[in-house]
Amino acid sequence: MLQILAKFGDNHTVKTGIEEIRRFMATEITDNDRMNSFLNAVAEHHEHMKPQQRREQIKVYGLAAEIFEESLIPFLAKILGNLSKKLKEAATYLHEAIAETLGLMVYFILTKVGTLDSGSDG
Repeated sequence: MLQILAKFGDNHTVKTGIEEIRRFMATEITDNDRMNSFLNAVAEHHEHMKPQQRREQIKVYGLAAEIFEESLIPFLAKILGNLSKKLKEAATYLHEAIAETLGLMVYFILTKVGTLDSGSDG
């Protein structure tokens, strides 16, 4: 997985990295332990990471919301905690990626939960 995340560092490999991380999530994350390991890997950043790589890594949370939908709810506190840490950093270039990611999470998780709740009433 770390090899996939490394592809976010170069413009010519970002698209491949996104496709690979999507396949990875869909096939390899099958239980809570794997999800926790995955979220820990996405949360990590290193001094040598390029700004683009950090932004794309944040966007992975939105992709996870698209794939896992309401199954991601037990992990929201962890994800929101990680995003909150990123907001507190002086790296303002991350703010747009964080905002986009939060929007995707609301759309794919909370909208789905609202649909499920209204469907059970009728």
